[in-house]
Amino acid sequence: LGSINVYNKFINNYAKIRAPLNNLLKKNTPWCWTPKCQEAFEILKNALVCKPILKIFNPKLPCHIFVDASQSGVGAILKQPDVSGVLHPIAFHSRSLRDYEKNYAITELECLAIVDALNKFYHYLFGNKFTIHTDHAALVWLKNVKNLKGRLFRWSLLLSMYDYDIKYTKGTLNFEADMLSRDIPDNIENNSILKTNVDLNNVSHFSHLLQLDEIREAQQNDNLTGNFIKIDNVLCIRKKGFTKIVVPFSLRHKLLEITHKKFGHPGIQKTINLLTPVYYWENITLDITNFNKHCHTCQINKKPRQKRFGLLQEMPPVDKPFEIIAIDSVGGFNYYNSTKKYLTLVIDHHTRYMWSFASKSITTETYVNFLHQIFQIQTPKSILSDRNAAFTSSHFKKFLKHSKIKQLLTTAHRPETNGKVERLGQTIVTRLKCKINDSSKKIPWPKLLKEVTEEYNLTPHSVTKFPPAFLMFGTVPFNHPLSEEIYPPVEEARKIAVERTKQYHEKNKIYYDARFTHIEFSPNDTVMYEDFKYPNTRKLTPTFSGPYIILEKFSDVNYKINKKNIHNKENTEIVHISKLRRYHPPDKLKLCHE
Repeated sequence: LGSINVYNKFINNYAKIRAPLNNLLKKNTPWCWTPKCQEAFEILKNALVCKPILKIFNPKLPCHIFVDASQSGVGAILKQPDVSGVLHPIAFHSRSLRDYEKNYAITELECLAIVDALNKFYHYLFGNKFTIHTDHAALVWLKNVKNLKGRLFRWSLLLSMYDYDIKYTKGTLNFEADMLSRDIPDNIENNSILKTNVDLNNVSHFSHLLQLDEIREAQQNDNLTGNFIKIDNVLCIRKKGFTKIVVPFSLRHKLLEITHKKFGHPGIQKTINLLTPVYYWENITLDITNFNKHCHTCQINKKPRQKRFGLLQEMPPVDKPFEIIAIDSVGGFNYYNSTKKYLTLVIDHHTRYMWSFASKSITTETYVNFLHQIFQIQTPKSILSDRNAAFTSSHFKKFLKHSKIKQLLTTAHRPETNGKVERLGQTIVTRLKCKINDSSKKIPWPKLLKEVTEEYNLTPHSVTKFPPAFLMFGTVPFNHPLSEEIYPPVEEARKIAVERTKQYHEKNKIYYDARFTHIEFSPNDTVMYEDFKYPNTRKLTPTFSGPYIILEKFSDVNYKINKKNIHNKENTEIVHISKLRRYHPPDKLKLCHE
């Protein structure tokens, strides 16, 4: 049917001819090959080898549309005259009525046939004058009728875009369009279902998945027992209107493997839909599920639809300034009236006070110079950064060790670990946009950065509700006109800020954890790792790499696996659990009977 549909415009009464075959495509409809089906099949087959009678469309000749409707479908023929004035068909059109269309009145059905024909032959008719022929006299006055309502009114608006005349043609003369709109005449006396035995050799599934001789032999060797029937010496069973072959134990794994590879690694439900109408064994659905779960190709290429692993964790609590500071850089500033193209941000975790620096490069020496300026105020206890090569270099580690500062590194490709400075980067970039695009002067962005930094530190933070400069140094944005205190004492404000931070984290954790699930891996567990997708990553690169072995558990969300680290060239890497998925080795697959 899919192949012959390409040639539907050459086949008169196409929609009605194939109507009996369409019924076999409906969901939950038993397969019943009736004489009507056979007749439709023969007609369509013969239509493919017969010469078409269609003429080539000539835009210089007038067009005539013959339309008709019945209780089962609508049909139309586009015709043009030859040199002797005889009308020849250019194209046929017909289709079955949709369920809701079968409730239309006869006038609406006849009008539907016109609208449907104009939509189908739009490229022939639009911009040209043509004539519509109908056997429904009421439609002759369609262009002049006033006060139309409902769908007739909407259709009249659609028809108003065409230049046409409507002529009444008797139904006895409009036989071509009438035939297209009706069912195939039932000239078969016996309309009952053919009660023939099933010929398993004619069913394509059996010839290209498992051979019948192979099935017979395996069924005998496996000594299958049950309430089965025999067809061509093959054990079968009747289930839900289908005759299904009983697959013996020794062929189940082979059948699953052939089906999975032949049909392009389909999912569980699609594999069930492929096999269950034809094959049967106990627990077939469970075996299909287990087989798909253990397919290596599917595991590394398909994204699972289940929730990611790992619930929201909290950074170590900080009660004072300079206990933890975080650092990160943002690029892409080299086109804004300055040769400096990098913005480096440092934020104190407790007060949210931030420092900003503009630079031409982001090397280890650059970061060390920036931190020296901050250390003149106070030396922090810990510093948090990503795994940039500048932060993991020996020079940077020596600098931190000499300053007696503990280094904290985020897990690979997990910027959320350094969320405070990542969010700060978004805020500062947005404020810089507003500054540089609000002025007609070409001001270098590093000069605007100083203003933005000061404005940020003097603005109350959305979490703590205090300005970062106040929590750090006791500086207020402005004095109260009545000389009253705007904020409580600094020490008390810092305690309030800690409580508000905890409350915000608890609230945020509820929303975050709803999208993730908790799971624990143990050492020696086998996992896959979801690789980071760079902008230039090829489209067909596998989603996951692996399998890898869990070597060590550092926390509920951080694990060490035997994945080679391309940055420091070590043979292990610390990863976040959200990037992991459990791997099911194909050699560990066991079907239910095993």
